Amino acid sequence: MPEVKCLLAIEEIVQLYLDGKSTTEIARLANVTPRTINKYLALNKVERRPHGNWKRRYVVLALHKRKKKS
Repeated sequence: MPEVKCLLAIEEIVQLYLDGKSTTEIARLANVTPRTINKYLALNKVERRPHGNWKRRYVVLALHKRKKKS
């Protein structure tokens, strides 16, 4: 089995993710794949952010029906 050459400790990976870095950005810093980062986050039960850039930047509000004036 090939040796994993991760340049960051798992605690550092978790902290970077919680600080807002993407799994792709962390993977580049750690010299591993984003899939490896996802695995480490899952093993440490880190709550994941929604997929997609727009979901992180905007709060999606539910629209309520307006009452008609009588």
